[in-house]
Amino acid sequence: SEPDRRRFMAACVSSMRIHAEGRASDGRSLIFLFEQLCSLVCPEKPEPEHLLMLNKTSTQEEFIRGAMVKNPYSSKQVGPLMRDVKNKICRDLDLGGLIEDDNGMELLVSGKIVKLDLSVTAVYEQVWARAQAAQGLSESAPMVVVYRLQGLDGEATEPIVESVDEESGEEKDPEAEYAIAAVVGETGGLQVMMDILERSTPLLR
Repeated sequence: SEPDRRRFMAACVSSMRIHAEGRASDGRSLIFLFEQLCSLVCPEKPEPEHLLMLNKTSTQEEFIRGAMVKNPYSSKQVGPLMRDVKNKICRDLDLGGLIEDDNGMELLVSGKIVKLDLSVTAVYEQVWARAQAAQGLSESAPMVVVYRLQGLDGEATEPIVESVDEESGEEKDPEAEYAIAAVVGETGGLQVMMDILERSTPLLR
């Protein structure tokens, strides 16, 4: 709860004050306290899980043997990038020679070629979900990713998604989002940190 987090932060500052006053010199515990404060003020956001339907383009049945038979796949098992999706396909279909080749296989989502360095989450939210919503379809359906060998069907005519806004989404007021950081100031934490930095020069290296 919020009150518990505030009390814990105050306890961290109190422990750090012991270091600032020179009554403790365990660098590891000090680093741990800093990390705890950081995780409370700015917690890491867990990577969301998305389901992927990996389908071979119908025009390349004779060129790509086999199929991704365990659809749908979890993005947490495949990896965070579209490149990881491509490599998963290459490994499962014995196309190992294309794993290091970013130009050998193309991935299409909602009729668009997506660059391999894009994150799965960003493509899901900004390409797939938006296209689904525009058609009045479910935005939470598994993302269909069509894979094909580049060049076999002639020159690609589909639009290419080069980049997406990784930070898109509902904007939050920073003052409200990080309001708990005020605890550090209220408990004298800023001065404690400055005292620690002045006394512990190795931390600055």
